[in-house]
Amino acid sequence: MDLPPLRSIYMAFCARYDSRSKYLNEIDEIIIPFHGTTQNLPEFLEAHSNQRIILDIKEPWKAFFTTIFTPIAEKYTNIALRFPELTADLVAILQNLKIPYFSTQIVVEWELFNELLEKGVSDIYISEQLGFELDKISKVVAKHKIRTRIFPNIAQAARADTDPLKKFFIRPEDIDLYNRRYISTFEFYIPEDLDLNWDVLYRAYAINKKWNGPLSEIILGLDNDIVSTFMSPHWGEFRMDCARKCLQGHSCNMCNILYDFSKSLEKIEIMPKPPIDTKQAAKIIMEHIDNKTLDAETPTPIPQIPNF
Repeated sequence: MDLPPLRSIYMAFCARYDSRSKYLNEIDEIIIPFHGTTQNLPEFLEAHSNQRIILDIKEPWKAFFTTIFTPIAEKYTNIALRFPELTADLVAILQNLKIPYFSTQIVVEWELFNELLEKGVSDIYISEQLGFELDKISKVVAKHKIRTRIFPNIAQAARADTDPLKKFFIRPEDIDLYNRRYISTFEFYIPEDLDLNWDVLYRAYAINKKWNGPLSEIILGLDNDIVSTFMSPHWGEFRMDCARKCLQGHSCNMCNILYDFSKSLEKIEIMPKPPIDTKQAAKIIMEHIDNKTLDAETPTPIPQIPNF
């Protein structure tokens, strides 16, 4: 299947269908639920012909689905099918149908990543550890011409008690940087049981590409007081290829160093701008706070992230 060119040329933002959104006709990809019929689907695909429509299919595949999707596949190219799991039988059907398809499985290790590649998916969700190995991911993605998807607004880790600074999340300021590592689709995650609109996230990540307040306001599960405007412009650059060596016996600690640095800048109200001279910035900090330790602040409690 033909995909748009990657590497900083193709960038997409995705969210579930929400009629209240003022950006519904602007966002690149829309996820809609499948309820066993395609009666209104052609009309919807026509109305959103410049957007990619992802049909979320949670029920088991039935024989008549092939019949109703065949004319859709022949006429429309702006559709993809998403499933909780891709069995061998289902993959065989989908390959004959010739509609792009992928799984909602969240990939955190290479074994599952390669399994999905072998199944011929068009998209793969990246999270946790693999979010820190994007130099390796980018080489595989370039070879297979697939789309990688991430949830930028969740602090993701295998354990709930992982240091927030060592969880995988993306600041709005770092979106372009991650796109250059072949991350092509940034999907906004909002729990289905929360009646929230994704417009704030779209403005922060897609339009403004910055957030002036605490990141915990837009990143679910980030129980930390990081203020994005005071973070080093090199934050994302350090993290995206680091492989979290700090959890493998190495003494990197760069995330904590940059965080402490940001809190010092926040105290004296200096916002770093690239390119940043860390030595000069450190000198300024020392002159203003006289080498005193900053008082720790109690982070605002954040609800536990639901499994996704």
